[in-house]
Amino acid sequence: MNHTYLFEEAAWKAEGFFFDEANKALSIVGETKILHEKNIWHSNSLFRLADGSDGEFSLNLDIAPFDIKKGNTRWTAFNQTFGKFIGEIIIEDEYIISVFYSEDGKYSGSEYLHCIDETLYKNKSVIFKGKEKLSSWSIKLSRNNSQPD
Repeated sequence: MNHTYLFEEAAWKAEGFFFDEANKALSIVGETKILHEKNIWHSNSLFRLADGSDGEFSLNLDIAPFDIKKGNTRWTAFNQTFGKFIGEIIIEDEYIISVFYSEDGKYSGSEYLHCIDETLYKNKSVIFKGKEKLSSWSIKLSRNNSQPD
């Protein structure tokens, strides 16, 4: 499997659904930009409610460049609401799998990116506060033809 998401600099259009703790679905749209520097990769995402109301969520990951021989890598991120996250990414066939937790241990979660082809991924994610589901999302990521800024 030749993964393009994360492994190539690109902008990805996102659309799908965010589910709150009561499993209420809200339509979301957004974009993720993958950028590579020599010693670090960045995944910068911004999602907003599709109806144009004031709901917005961003997440910016700093990722250690992936070494296929090693089979995994680590990432960190900071979120105003949850604090610092620490995660690990592995590749398993057509999946990019990430598990993560907050530095204070209050939050944890997982993310699965299913490669449909080199321009399309389906993403499923969930975040927990302790043992309770806090939120989840199900989105489609479509690669834009333009390069990220």
